[in-house]
Amino acid sequence: MSDPLALALLALAGLSIGVASSMVGIGGGVFMVPLLILGYGLSPPEAVGTSLLVIVPMALSSTQAYRKSGHTRPRPALLLALAGVAGVVGGSIATRRVEPRLIALAFAGLSGALALYLLLRRPHGGEGEKGEVPRSRLPILAPLGGLVGFASGFLGIGGGALMVPGLAALGLDIRGSVATSLLAMVPITLAGAMAHGQLGNLSLPHAGVLALGAILGGQIGPRLAERVPRKRLEQGLALVLLYAAARMAL
Repeated sequence: MSDPLALALLALAGLSIGVASSMVGIGGGVFMVPLLILGYGLSPPEAVGTSLLVIVPMALSSTQAYRKSGHTRPRPALLLALAGVAGVVGGSIATRRVEPRLIALAFAGLSGALALYLLLRRPHGGEGEKGEVPRSRLPILAPLGGLVGFASGFLGIGGGALMVPGLAALGLDIRGSVATSLLAMVPITLAGAMAHGQLGNLSLPHAGVLALGAILGGQIGPRLAERVPRKRLEQGLALVLLYAAARMAL
């Protein structure tokens, strides 16, 4: 990490990932993990742990930006986070005990299905400018959070690829889903990063450089998202999900 060009490119990658991720409500691990493995020689467990550590400040930065617009829904975020923290520890431990290929294929299939859902779904009655998750649907958030947490700890993703479509299906508009997903990511990815730190799966120099760009990107993305039509945001997330599905399948 002493090459100035490599440092500059990594910071620029962090900025780009921060902008794109905060616009569609994902953590950016689907981009960071392969970048760190293929471009910077980290082992898969190191890349996963480092990605989770970077997502924490990026999600905090984005959450602060979205809070001003009033799109964040604290109650669903809290329910997702509580279940997600439990799941992320299990996912982190599973990186050494479960065949990664099986989980990656399952994630690929789920991501592809969610992408098709976003592309084909029609707006429904509960989707106002700032929708809410009905009380009767709140219990669904616990198993969703557990699944998100496990996927985060195992694959190094923030979990937004699952949370945003899930929240949209439960009644939130796309911007509310994005903002709420990013808030829920903070404790989930922090717990995952801590678990991976205990396992020795962190590269602090890489995380620090990536985070510099990602924090700035986390401020830019929400401002751009306010100017993009809702349907375009959904289509953008669907494309990210398709990319994630292809990467996991391969």
